[in-house]
Amino acid sequence: MARTLVSRLACLTLIGCLAVLVASASGPASAVENNPAGKKTEKKAGKIKAEKEQIKKGRRLPPFYKNIVSDEQRDKIFAVQEEYGPKIQELRRQLMALEKERDEKIDAILTPDQKKKINAARLEMQEKRKAAKEKANKPAKE
Repeated sequence: MARTLVSRLACLTLIGCLAVLVASASGPASAVENNPAGKKTEKKAGKIKAEKEQIKKGRRLPPFYKNIVSDEQRDKIFAVQEEYGPKIQELRRQLMALEKERDEKIDAILTPDQKKKINAARLEMQEKRKAAKEKANKPAKE
């Protein structure tokens, strides 16, 4: 009895997988052919392409704005971003210079032995991060 139940379950699973496979294989092509409003699909594809072009230019909407703002608002937002972009970049350069100056002053406080220990700890952390990154990038074994 248990064998027949397992074999029936296996058959049903196989049939379900085949149905999904057939539906996904013929889905998008037939959807375009049978779609009387195929222009909407083309328009959507054009909009996605335009968004990718904006990202290449370094223009990106803030989170959650994409589906809410109009095209006119989108252009105004991009203009504001272009206005503030150079100012923000300059502030980032200043911040990096201040952080470097701060770190140099802190290093000047340390003894040579302490500097060695801190450098060793930094190297160890870099190695751990590198190993973790390599492990994350490896494909999983099956």
